[in-house]
Amino acid sequence: MTTSDWDEDAGEVFARGDGEPEILSASDSRIGNIPVPDEGSTLSMMVRAARDLQRDPKKLIDRAKQIGGLLGKKGFYRFPAGGKNIQGESIHLAQALAQEWGGIVYQTRIVSADTLGGGGMRVHLRSSVADMAALVCAEVDQMIATAPPPGKFAKDHEQRERWNGMQIQNASSKVVRNAILDVLPKWFTQPAFNAAMAMADTAALGKYPKGHTKEGQPKSLADAREDAVSALAERGCKREELELYLDQPFDMWAAPQIGTLRDLYADLKSSTISIEAWRAALAEKQTSKPNGNGGGASKSALGLPAKTGQTVDDAMKGSVEPQRETVPAGEQQSLGTETKPKAR
Repeated sequence: MTTSDWDEDAGEVFARGDGEPEILSASDSRIGNIPVPDEGSTLSMMVRAARDLQRDPKKLIDRAKQIGGLLGKKGFYRFPAGGKNIQGESIHLAQALAQEWGGIVYQTRIVSADTLGGGGMRVHLRSSVADMAALVCAEVDQMIATAPPPGKFAKDHEQRERWNGMQIQNASSKVVRNAILDVLPKWFTQPAFNAAMAMADTAALGKYPKGHTKEGQPKSLADAREDAVSALAERGCKREELELYLDQPFDMWAAPQIGTLRDLYADLKSSTISIEAWRAALAEKQTSKPNGNGGGASKSALGLPAKTGQTVDDAMKGSVEPQRETVPAGEQQSLGTETKPKAR
C-alpha cells in the first residue's frame, strides 16, 4: 500500500512504502461511484468522517476573511506584466482554505520525466484533489521544462539533480494550488483573497516613523512613493526603471505598486536576484513591446528560482496557468488511480 505525505516546505507530495497501489476488492462498498475499502482502511475512515461534515457558509466566509487577513502578502501573488498586475491566490492560502473547508484530500505525482540534451528535464506533473463530502474532484496537469544547471553544477550529477528537483518542487506547488482552487467554491476563496490583498496593501504603505507629527499612522501615497524610490535607489534602481518595471508612471503608483516594489527590494537585498539580472530583464521587456512603448507581452523581471521559503508563485512569475477541469467524483473510476476526467 502506498501512502503520501505532504512536504510543506517543498510544496509537493512524495510517496513512501512499497510503491504498489492499493487494490480494491469487488466486495468494497461505494459512495457514488467511488469504491470505498473495507472497514478500518484509511480511505473508509476519511469518507465516513467527511459524510458527517457540516459546512455553514456564513461561518466559512468569516473564517476565510480571517485567514486571508492573517496571511497578508503570503496569501497571494502579484506582479506587473503588460501594463497590468497579474494576481491570484497563493499555495499558502489554498492549503489553509482547504484545511478550513475540511474533507479535502490532495496529492501531486510525476507522470513522466525525460532528460533533455542541455541537462534540464521535461516533466509531466498531475495534481488530484477530492472533496470527500461533496463528492467533487479535480485533476490538473502541467508540463514543465526545467532550466539546465549553470556552470560547474552541470558537471556534478548530485548538484544537477538538486537543481532540477528544486524547480520540480516549485512547479508542484503551483499545480496543486490550481487543483485545490478548482474544488473550493469561489464564494469561499474570494473573500480570503480580498482580505489578504487589503492587509498587504495597508502594510505596504508603512507607518510614519517615530518623531513624525503623524507617528504610527499609515503614510500617504505620496510619501510612500518617495520612500520606495529612495530605498531602491540604494540598491541601484533608477526611478524611470521602476516605472518601466511597474508599467505605471510615478504619479499613478498606489498600494499594490508599492507592495510590488517592497518585494523587489527584499529580493535585491537578499541577493535572490542581482541588479544586473533585473536590469537585463527590463531591457528585454522594453524591446519586446511594439515601438518600445507598451502593448507587447512582457517577461518577468524576476525570472529566477525563488529564494528559500518562497513558492512557485514567486519563482514562476509570468508563466502561463494550466487549464483547469472540475468534474464530479462519480465520473472517475476510483480515488487514487491515474484516471482522466471526462470532458464537460
